[in-house]
Amino acid sequence: MAVGPWQILVVVILLLVLFGASRLSEIGKGLGEGIKNFKKGLSGDSEENQLADPEPKADATESPKQLPAKDDEDSTSGDGGSSEPG
Repeated sequence: MAVGPWQILVVVILLLVLFGASRLSEIGKGLGEGIKNFKKGLSGDSEENQLADPEPKADATESPKQLPAKDDEDSTSGDGGSSEPG
């Protein structure tokens, strides 16, 4: 069974009624970009990515920088950190 022009016309009209013209244009744009990116992925673009210089990775032996410790009131009071009066 072949799809005729009348069936296509009915489907297009139903889509316009359900989604509206602006929403259909957004869907078409997204679908077109997806197909374009898919074709780009199948082509030789992966070769270009391999030739590009990768970002320099941090040396695993380097230790991360530590922030200075915050001074707490209890540790500077000189009473051994005890909060009980006495």
